[in-house]
Amino acid sequence: MKLLDGLLDLIYPPGGCPLCGRPSPGLCFLCRQDIAWTPPDRCARCSRPLPSPAASGGGPVHLVRSVCPDCLTAPGRFFLARSLGIYRGLLRRAIRRLKYGRETHLAGSLGDRLAREVVGQQHRPATDGRGYGLGPGSAFQLVVPVPLHPDRLARRGFNQAALLATPVARALGIPCSRRGLDRVRTTPAQAGLTRRRRLANLAGAFVADPGAVGGRTVLLVDDVLTTGATAAGCAAALLEAGAFRVYVAVLAVRGRGGLDGTAPGPRGLSGPASEESGGRYPLPSR
Repeated sequence: MKLLDGLLDLIYPPGGCPLCGRPSPGLCFLCRQDIAWTPPDRCARCSRPLPSPAASGGGPVHLVRSVCPDCLTAPGRFFLARSLGIYRGLLRRAIRRLKYGRETHLAGSLGDRLAREVVGQQHRPATDGRGYGLGPGSAFQLVVPVPLHPDRLARRGFNQAALLATPVARALGIPCSRRGLDRVRTTPAQAGLTRRRRLANLAGAFVADPGAVGGRTVLLVDDVLTTGATAAGCAAALLEAGAFRVYVAVLAVRGRGGLDGTAPGPRGLSGPASEESGGRYPLPSR
């Protein structure tokens, strides 16, 4: 019996999938499928779902080469942003458990999944809103997490972006610099602000170290991209410090006008339904 238990532990490590508890070494197949779902129509620049006439109340929607209105009218300083999926359902709950439930053990599995996506997409064409489009001989040279202000870091006890950035840098085989970018100014809460107000709110909030980022192609890592204002503020500081180019990798993106909560999900589940029911397997509390 002990021998059998030992063999089972090797095949199915104790604890199983950190999101649903199914026997699995890390994230199980079904959870990987759920959290990696992205809409077919997404902005080629920021990866957020593209608006439709229905989503905008029936009014006209002007798109240029599959670029969303936000990126068209007030583009951020980052070159491209890419994500695993939309901030809804299983992925939303996983991020909230990590960020607000302080379940930091989830960062390793989520970071590994993000790392696999980045490695697999870094040289794929950027036209579909998923690939990074790095050409032959090009590569990311430095991973930088979006920083927290020291006061907020002291209150929370950890920076979820830094926890996610570590496995991404390890998979790419490049350094992860937690001190290459600092948040030097606190800002009012971003919730409820327009993208333009968020951009103004974050002006001058970040400072980068030229010695760490100068001349390098930087991959900026965070958990969620809502309007892109935070990523834009970070990218501006990195570029001003001499970074060659800034790309962004996040676990999830949020759509304009609530698209993240209403877009149809995998296996035909709607956002609100899968949010409330927890999908086929409810997440255990840890």
